[in-house]
Amino acid sequence: TYSPTLPAATVRAILGTTSLAYPQTLRAMYQVHDAEGNTVQGGASTPQLTYQLDGDATVQTVPCYAVGALSGVGECYGSLVPAAFDSAASVPLSLEWTSAATGDQIALASFGTVATQRQPTWSQAGGWDLGDADALVYVDAGKAVAFGVELPYEDVFIPPS
Repeated sequence: TYSPTLPAATVRAILGTTSLAYPQTLRAMYQVHDAEGNTVQGGASTPQLTYQLDGDATVQTVPCYAVGALSGVGECYGSLVPAAFDSAASVPLSLEWTSAATGDQIALASFGTVATQRQPTWSQAGGWDLGDADALVYVDAGKAVAFGVELPYEDVFIPPS
């Protein structure tokens, strides 16, 4: 890497996460280059990782952070919106940034796709979230209790007997 005098011209991105279950974090790395292919270590704008869920017109974002001073590599990480886990899906990801030289918006469209796993029904309904520890209700051992188990790729719900 070196600190060129040429402005940033291209960006390369690599997906660090290929599959997500709620509430795991998405990770992607990026590197900005000048027109000659040299790594730009400073002066380039920080990109934005974007995605859009099927049937939703809203473009969602995951924050990206500045490049490392030595490596010239930056990272994007964060959570997808909860609706991304309503069903199993493939979510295409894009990286957008502003050229410091021209001010133009540049997009690296669909550089990767993350597969989301459907959040189990019992978890969507609140799961084990009992709220404030001071407000917990302790159940008499003689009473029937429902519970759920999260196993890979399936929901198991055991109703009270």
